Amino acid sequence: MIEGQEIDETPNPPRASVIYVGPNVSRFGLRTFQVFKGGAPAVLSGEPALALLFVPVENLRAARAALGVEGSPEWSAYRNAVVAFNKRGA
Repeated sequence: MIEGQEIDETPNPPRASVIYVGPNVSRFGLRTFQVFKGGAPAVLSGEPALALLFVPVENLRAARAALGVEGSPEWSAYRNAVVAFNKRGA
């Protein structure tokens, strides 16, 4: 430890379960409404088109509503994911 530096000893809170509300992406084994305990899989961190499509389970109703609103961030993320993964042969 560097002198004068404090160590944060607070435990990391458990990450909440999230549900995927995007299109099926076989490349990653993703299915619409698939639930992930402890957050989105780390392997997807390099896929920004998918980030908004993982929502806390308790927000599912609001996320589904937002997906139906043309121009919303969720709607755009879904459309971007469809385009991105269709181009790459997902």
